[in-house]
Amino acid sequence: MAEYYFKAEKKSHKEEESKLDISKYIKTYIKELTFNDSYLAKDIEKDYITLESDIQQLCLDKNDEEEEIENESLGKYLYKLRGIALNAVELVLELKQALFLEFKKQKKEFANLKINDPGCIVEFSCWTKMSLIDEKQFLENFCKKRKKVEYNEEDFNLYKRLTGFYFQCLLCSEVIELKYLKKNNTDFNNNEMYDLAQVRGSKKKVNFDVLPGLFYNNLFLQSGKIHVFCYNPGKTYMHKSK
Repeated sequence: MAEYYFKAEKKSHKEEESKLDISKYIKTYIKELTFNDSYLAKDIEKDYITLESDIQQLCLDKNDEEEEIENESLGKYLYKLRGIALNAVELVLELKQALFLEFKKQKKEFANLKINDPGCIVEFSCWTKMSLIDEKQFLENFCKKRKKVEYNEEDFNLYKRLTGFYFQCLLCSEVIELKYLKKNNTDFNNNEMYDLAQVRGSKKKVNFDVLPGLFYNNLFLQSGKIHVFCYNPGKTYMHKSK
């Protein structure tokens, strides 16, 4: 049986510190907020269906049916996509930390709370969504600063989309956890995983996870299974990370 872990804020970061200057992106006055002003799971789920469909199409485009080793090109691309997604999540965690510090400056009543305390999750989500002057520009500017030199235009566009999506997931008022595999080369579990390579066979194994699962209220969101790259031992491409 596969083992999982959930992505969380880096515990080594002190909440009093942040290297990101985000003050120019924040409004100085916010109206009274309600739950419906927050990032909501139902909206995030809807957005993910479109994003996942586009990623599946990209995978089809990367697949070369004439190559000697089946799924070699796709496997290499998915390993790169895995890195893009991880980069997006790490950026979002840093932005969330910086935003939380600004939130506590404006909302003194939450000054003594921690970032994941239940008593401020909804308020923090509302405040973030309503206080950013231009969320899309905010995220794009930081994506430009953090993009890898090897990203081509397609990679960067996907990096921006994933950053925007994970930003809403990790700032959601209804806590969404990102679920990863603890180790690679495990048995494929159709109930909790989606194979982006669509490898055939009942004994296929998971080479690595590509996109994290989206776990809310003890269930996966629609289309929110862990997206993985599978292989059939001895028959299809298996990526060996360095």
